[in-house]
Amino acid sequence: MKNVICGRCVKCGKEYEAVPNLTNCSCGGILDIIYDYDYIKSVFTKEKLAARDDRSMWRYRELLPVEETTPDTPLRVGWSPLYEEPKLAELLGIKKLWVKDDGQNPTASLKDRASAMAVAKAYEAGYYGEWYEAAVELGKSAAATEVTID
Repeated sequence: MKNVICGRCVKCGKEYEAVPNLTNCSCGGILDIIYDYDYIKSVFTKEKLAARDDRSMWRYRELLPVEETTPDTPLRVGWSPLYEEPKLAELLGIKKLWVKDDGQNPTASLKDRASAMAVAKAYEAGYYGEWYEAAVELGKSAAATEVTID
């Protein structure tokens, strides 16, 4: 990934090469992605952004930790609208408030962005479907467990 310098552990500071299967640190900490903003500025311009027709999170590909060759996920994720909410802002005692309508994402969830990124990263790592069964089983298990809690 030309746009990423490394992954840096938030717990111990160890740095890792930016590779597709980069997940977390050996100490158990999560990794922050450290971007190469000089490179990004050289390839991502206002003009390039304005010329793009893509109305999804992939419109901002240069700002995402994916390879240039990784295909966009097929469902439109992101590009959900913002609505100004002046009455709610007034109730909260703030000047302005904008609410993002992620209900327009494929599953009506802000989690769709993370899921699209996870699918893209799985693709980069060479997993073209094997992960799906495990994810479905995890989802079913979590849902079943949640409904049993009082």
